[in-house]
Amino acid sequence: MLPDAPGANSIHFGPKRPRCTPLRFGHPPYTPRAKGERGEAGALGSETDIRPMIPAPIPSRSQFMAFEFIQIWSRSRRRARAQADALFRSQILKAAADQPGPPAIALARSRYADRADVAIDPLETQCRLHTDGIEVRAWVLVPHGDVPPRLAGILAPSIAKLSQLSPRVRQIFFLRTAYGIPMRDIAVLLDIPRRSVRRAILTVIAALDSKPK
Repeated sequence: MLPDAPGANSIHFGPKRPRCTPLRFGHPPYTPRAKGERGEAGALGSETDIRPMIPAPIPSRSQFMAFEFIQIWSRSRRRARAQADALFRSQILKAAADQPGPPAIALARSRYADRADVAIDPLETQCRLHTDGIEVRAWVLVPHGDVPPRLAGILAPSIAKLSQLSPRVRQIFFLRTAYGIPMRDIAVLLDIPRRSVRRAILTVIAALDSKPK
């Protein structure tokens, strides 16, 4: 090719072969037409042809029943495993209920043992220093008389539904709704993917919309 000819800077190694899409389940193989081809696909002299159409295989009744059985068995296995894990956790908490815990936690338990409005969870480990002493994470009881009447009918069913979810899911939901933190910032704050944040929020919304059993 002459240097002043059009396309002198391009290199050709022969006719460009058409690309073929891979064979997928349920889709017949197909070879597209060559670029710039105007003729009828499969005509004599054309560079590409349409491959024979292969019908997608239809699963038999036994294959469909086997697939359905596997799905049902997987769901029942996950349900049984969740129940076994819940029972195992309750046994661990019951066995450790008599243990005082770390020194700071044990000191707080003995100090507030006679307070009915202060409770410390079993297996509690969270404590921190304060300018006036040591802070230990605990639960504080809010009596019914201190709850405004307009919130009394809303808080009880909402807390009952949210208690069925994991603490991380509740934390994500309140960070978004109560504190107004965007989902991308929650993902950075908790070091989790953004899709996990969205999934947690949708899970809480579905739980709140569900009817009480």
